Amino acid sequence: MNDEELFEKIMNKELTICETCDNIFDYVPQRIYCDECRLAKARKYREENREKINARNRKHREENREKIAARKRKYYEENREKVLVLGRKYREKNRDKILAKQRKHYEENRDKILAKQREYREENREKINAQQRARYRKENREERNAKGRKYFQDNREKVNAQQRARYHENKEKNSEKINARHRRYREKNREKINARQRARYRKENREERNARDRKRYHAKKKQEEE
Repeated sequence: MNDEELFEKIMNKELTICETCDNIFDYVPQRIYCDECRLAKARKYREENREKINARNRKHREENREKIAARKRKYYEENREKVLVLGRKYREKNRDKILAKQRKHYEENRDKILAKQREYREENREKINAQQRARYRKENREERNAKGRKYFQDNREKVNAQQRARYHENKEKNSEKINARHRRYREKNREKINARQRARYRKENREERNARDRKRYHAKKKQEEE
């Protein structure tokens, strides 16, 4: 492209010459810098006005906290998988950078962070304890079950006595709750309960059933002989 063609395209607003480096780029209304120079100027501005920009951003976040949070929640709900994948990739790629930033932030704000943690623990003591108990039970389920079985085997009579005492103590107080739990158990384990009851009946009435069967057998045999 010669100078005349270039001048014509500039006059026709097809091309623009960067005012900083004289690079030529496609015309965009009100843009006088190429992408490289525009990004360089933006970086320079941010470096020279870091405190001013941060203050403006903080002010904007404080004034629009609910709006920003709602927008983030909406985006996360609509792009959950994408956000999780990008987050994992970023953390894996920038693990050392993230840890260094976290350490620096903690060192610079240690007293403030510790004060917030103490305040949160005091305000949410029950919630934290419940979470810790749930996490402990989940992480130590097999060990706790084994200990429970061993304790029950070693203290069967004591445990049964405590359960009976607790049951009678709370029978009237929690009768509806206990009855509802019993109904749910019976509905869920109907076949098992019926089988256990049949087995117990046969065991408890074995002699009577055997006598009845013998009587029925001899009566039938007598009829056949006649």
